[in-house]
Amino acid sequence: MGMAMDEKPLFHNSHWSYYRHPFGAVPTGERVLLRLAVHARTKPREAQLRIWRDEQETLLPMARVAFVDDLASLHAHFEAGGTDGQGSGAGIMSAGVRDADDFYVFSGGSGSIGGTGGALDSGSELGAERETPGESSGAEGDDGFVIYQATCATDARPGLYWYYFIVKDASGAVRYYGNNMEMMGGEGAEAAAAPPSYQITVYDREFRTPAWFRHGVMYQIFPDRFFQKRTKPLTQQEIEKKRPDYILHTNWNDTPIFKPDPRTGEIMNNDFFGGNFAGIVAKLPYLASLGISILYLNPIFEAYSNHRYDTGNYRKVDALLGTNRDFASLCAHARSLGIRVILDGVFNHTGSDSLYFNKKELYKGIGAYQSTRSRYYGWYEFMQHPDRYTSWWGINTLPNVNESEPSFVEYILTGEDSVIKHWLRQGASGWRLDVVDELPDEFLVTLRDNVKAADSDAVIIGEVWEDASNKVSYGKQREYLLGHELDSVMNYVFKNALIGFMLGQRSARQFDATIRKLTENYPLQSYYALMNLVGGHDVPRILTILSEPPGDLTRDQKAIHKPTRKKHLLGLRRLRLMALVQMTFPGVPCVYYGDEAGMTGFEDPLNRGAFPWDGIDAELFSWYKRVIALRNAFAALRTGAFLPIRATEDVYVYARAIRRRTDVFGDPAENGFALVAVNRSPDRAEPIDIDLVNWNIPALFDPLAHTGSADAPVSPAAPVLPAATAAEFSRGRLTITLEPLGCRVLLYPAPSVRPGATNTAAISR
Repeated sequence: MGMAMDEKPLFHNSHWSYYRHPFGAVPTGERVLLRLAVHARTKPREAQLRIWRDEQETLLPMARVAFVDDLASLHAHFEAGGTDGQGSGAGIMSAGVRDADDFYVFSGGSGSIGGTGGALDSGSELGAERETPGESSGAEGDDGFVIYQATCATDARPGLYWYYFIVKDASGAVRYYGNNMEMMGGEGAEAAAAPPSYQITVYDREFRTPAWFRHGVMYQIFPDRFFQKRTKPLTQQEIEKKRPDYILHTNWNDTPIFKPDPRTGEIMNNDFFGGNFAGIVAKLPYLASLGISILYLNPIFEAYSNHRYDTGNYRKVDALLGTNRDFASLCAHARSLGIRVILDGVFNHTGSDSLYFNKKELYKGIGAYQSTRSRYYGWYEFMQHPDRYTSWWGINTLPNVNESEPSFVEYILTGEDSVIKHWLRQGASGWRLDVVDELPDEFLVTLRDNVKAADSDAVIIGEVWEDASNKVSYGKQREYLLGHELDSVMNYVFKNALIGFMLGQRSARQFDATIRKLTENYPLQSYYALMNLVGGHDVPRILTILSEPPGDLTRDQKAIHKPTRKKHLLGLRRLRLMALVQMTFPGVPCVYYGDEAGMTGFEDPLNRGAFPWDGIDAELFSWYKRVIALRNAFAALRTGAFLPIRATEDVYVYARAIRRRTDVFGDPAENGFALVAVNRSPDRAEPIDIDLVNWNIPALFDPLAHTGSADAPVSPAAPVLPAATAAEFSRGRLTITLEPLGCRVLLYPAPSVRPGATNTAAISR
């Protein structure tokens, strides 16, 4: 007999613990076991593991350790789904699962998930150990697979290791096996020459991220546009005291100015709505009622523009927002409600209209533009003083700074009252770093050292749009998540993948593959601290994207565009599904102000409108409130293991679980199991059949009862959570139907807090 059609001559899957153990990123000093299956028919003579680290190659001989008669039986331990095409076909080694003995997925008619022996209740354990079948101690034949094994021993230095396999047969012919061409990890591919490598991220063993952040729900505020509260209304005359060309919107519901200034031909970003710190304080009860525990504020420091990414004075908040004392008061009020504040740090450039550059000579003192003798001259790079200098993306109002200049480093980072330390002392709990790709590693290491010295529990988040574990910027391999720079990054990879899935641009399988890649590459500490956004100040509003606007609109047309009712309702249904995924995924969900209210808008500045306090979509707000409350009430949805179960074209199903009263970080936590299922199809219902018998779960509870479709009305809170019906869950088998654009969340045990109904008083103006 020859090889079966589905049996490849060489095989390795980095997601399966039989082939790579432990899974994913590992701490320094860890030993990683790597295996390769080679079909005996190919007459293998020897195999080597090729390791690449720090521009150096190492070839390790691989030992012949086993013979497998039936590779398919061995693989069944790692696959979800049988031959009906409904399973994901991918291994379950994922976030928080270090060993397949903790959580196995066994094959079944339509997919199954393994677990305990013994009845499960709120005090019992989830998961169980299983033996791996398939290895044979008998004589080797031509119809089985030889298993080769080697160990990659990491050293004490954090960094990236890369590997692939080399196999030589009896004739001396050489074959290679490496990562797939998409570099997604998991099952790889055979190649005739050196293939793409698999990645092993090795991070500092002492790396920790703040627990409060991992457990939180974040809310991003563009300060000028959230809410205004003043003893006297802001007037045009008053605003012109700061700059004579400022424009004040007297109508809170105006569209931001999006056309170039006829005098300069540039979009000036000099129009203001008057939002301020006092306004945020006034709306803290609203944010608390929504379930928010972290506020991320776009820049607050004195600047010319409304977005304030052109910093004028790092030590002074913008007068239109309030005073330094007002900021400290905001932090104190927020903390009293269990809410922390994170600031936006823009340290790659300043404004040309600033204390430091002073191009318009509006500040006292001598700026770098004015004189080469300025104390700030060394901060900037001039080709020819004063008018030729480097700037961010060639924008002359944003001169670049030299982050290696000692006086700049002292001012921002290391001084006794440096900028980062000063604002932490005023009540901030961390920093989001703008354009972190343009900050040198040395600057980031020093920043982390000084932030953590000032407040060991402060968080550091970087703006990175790609996979941050292997990002190369300006020709240099970055080290963001190895334990000595950032805690976390903005998860644009998640955002883009989820939008693509919801819009039908990629299947659930493709979405799942993207998530598995991040899960494999990111340290666990960072993965559970990822800033999981779906909208923000740099991208069109998520509801606008999901409503499928025409792609050929002019800027003027975008400013007034209203989708058809059908498209708007479609967008709302999709947004509700996205919010559910956001709140039930590993990482820290971030809501961009107004997304929960139904705000729309294209690219900036149209995505930076004023919050519609008189026009909140109450049903959408209620949905957000319920799914946020669900996350806050159920520990497994925050720091439980992440287990993909089903990924088809339109349906994605995953579980979150805590077992042995310990979460993925080894911290004490309540046992719990949650199953989340979403159907992105707008017109087709999808039946799902999942075997949960090995979990011995006596019941599954539905916290979103009567809202199985993302466009169904949200019912008031019930005193008792309803359980899945006997027709749906019987003898450990779950059989449900997901309606078009439908979802289900099923839990065991029931959370102690029922996601509540909308408090309309809390959202009123």
